[in-house]
Parts: sequence; C-alpha cells; structure tokens
Amino acid sequence: MALLLVFVLAVSSVVASVFAWRNRGNGINRSTVDVLWRNSEYESVFGLSSEALAAKPLDPYWLVLNGFSAYQLAAAQTGAEQEAAYIDACIRSLRKAMLVGAGRNEAGVRYVLGKAYYQKGEAYAELAVDQFELARSVSYRPADLDEYLGLSYAALGKYRESVIAFSRALGDDPSDLLILAIARSYTELGENDAAKAYLVRLIENSKDIAIIIKSRTLLGRLFLAAGELDAAELHFLAALEADDSNADAHLSLGDLFDKKGDAIKARAEWRKSIRIDPANENARSRLSS
Repeated sequence: MALLLVFVLAVSSVVASVFAWRNRGNGINRSTVDVLWRNSEYESVFGLSSEALAAKPLDPYWLVLNGFSAYQLAAAQTGAEQEAAYIDACIRSLRKAMLVGAGRNEAGVRYVLGKAYYQKGEAYAELAVDQFELARSVSYRPADLDEYLGLSYAALGKYRESVIAFSRALGDDPSDLLILAIARSYTELGENDAAKAYLVRLIENSKDIAIIIKSRTLLGRLFLAAGELDAAELHFLAALEADDSNADAHLSLGDLFDKKGDAIKARAEWRKSIRIDPANENARSRLSS
C-alpha cells in the first residue's frame, strides 16, 4: 500500500506535466480528462485515451495517459488474468510513447514502464532495471524507485547491486518488506552477519506477524547452515508457535532434525509441510530421497 501511494504521488506529478502539453484537439476535452485523472477515475481515463488513440495512435499525450491509467487499473484488479492484460496495455502504450518522444516526461514514463516490467515477473527484471536506471540517470527519484530497483536486481541474482539500491532506499523509516529484502540479498551474498542484523531488527521491532515468521525462519536457516542447531531450533519453534501452518518453518525444522540424525522427526515435519503446501517441491524431494 505504501509503495502504491508513492507511485500515485510520483505519477501525478508526471501527469500534471502531461496536461501542460499544448492542446492539440482531437474531439475529446482534455480538461475533462484532467479532472477524471485527479478524481482517480482511471477506467474513464483509460477508455477516453483508448478512444483518442484509435484516431491518433501515435499521440504521445494520449499514449502516456493510456499507459498510466492502465497501470493503475492493473493494481486494482483481483484476478491475475485481468491484471496481466492491463499491465500489457500499459507497456504497449508507454513503449510507443518512448518511440515517438515523451519529451520532458521521459523519466516519469521510464519509471512507470519499469514498474510494469517488474510486475510481469523475473523474466522481465532486466528490462525493469534498464528503465529504472535510465530514470535515475536524469535525477528522477520518486521515493520508491530505489526499492523497486533493488527488487529487480535481486530477481536477476545481482545481490550486490540490489543491496546498494536498497541502502539508498532505507531513509529514516524503512518498511519491513524493504528490510527483509535487504536481509535476503545479504544472505545470497554470503554476508550472513549483516543479514542476521537486519533479521533481528525485524524480529524485535516489526508489528507484522507474517514478517516476523519469515524473519525467524530465515534467521534459523542461517544458524542451521552455521551448525548452531540450538539457536536454529529456537527460531523455527518460535515461528511455528506463531503460526503452525507455516510450510517453510516445518520444512526447516525437518532439516534441523535431519541434521541431528533423527530421520523419523525430520520426515514427519516434511510431511506436515506438504500437507500445508502440496506444491512444496523441496519437501517432496527430501521425502523421496
């Protein structure tokens, strides 16, 4: 929600600039569209801009508005298929806007385009990084750009770059999700002491029980890898005390019992993990070995 609010504020400033473009009439009153956008009536903006583009398919004004409103509509969807359709519409319009020339709005368009690529998943992470870095290169810095840049680098497995971006995003009051993402990147880099520090910070300060459970499970796995079995068990059990239906915590506790040489308890925990999450391939592979 916080990231969405940052997005709305950042895009609003870009849209204000878009509305300042000279008014090349095409039958649709742009002042009306301005009011619709400011009232968050994104479906109407999307419909009117789509209508305008049918007449002028390469008009940058309508391409930008069409792309921005499509992104907002994607964020409001509850179904994955409709969300994906709006994201694709956003990308199509903003790519065209870049080709015909977005002018002074280029950095903002790249920012939104990067977010759209990020939403499409890991296969598009490199494209997201390219757009975010190009936006940064001209000093366009909405509050969540570095956070999304860090997430995109992490999706590419470039954890050093992700940590750098995340560190820029920290600020005075970083979100729990950002801190957890930093901890995961440090874990992938093998810098476990730094990862542990961030995880302990979350465990001690977060009000989000789901974040605490994820942090305890990850911290427990770091202790397990280091051979500190008692510390690992403490965190796995604490995670399960908070939520006994957490498949990852049961999987991890099973790994701990396996390392202790207790195959019966290990397999019991792995089976619990599968009952909770039938798609858990890690637990299945352990049981089949």
